Amino acid sequence: MSEGTAIEIEICGKVVCLGDYVKVRYTTGTWSKGGTIEGKITELWSIEKDNHLQGRVENGWCFHDHDEILLHNKAFNHDLRKPSASQAG
Repeated sequence: MSEGTAIEIEICGKVVCLGDYVKVRYTTGTWSKGGTIEGKITELWSIEKDNHLQGRVENGWCFHDHDEILLHNKAFNHDLRKPSASQAG
């Protein structure tokens, strides 16, 4: 399984970044439709860098562009947007 490499993406009609807190409602899926997940965003995938659009929260669950973000709180520490040494060139 590949790891997401994005720092900030537009997904579900919102611009989110690593460390932001979200509550997301699943809009598709036989068992997950209507269910929600919430937590701090720990991983992001972008079309440009990772070939698909996806976010993961701290409990390990993922969300996709067709889902609905019900709550979005921006991270206070936006230094998370700076690439780490392993992500830099």
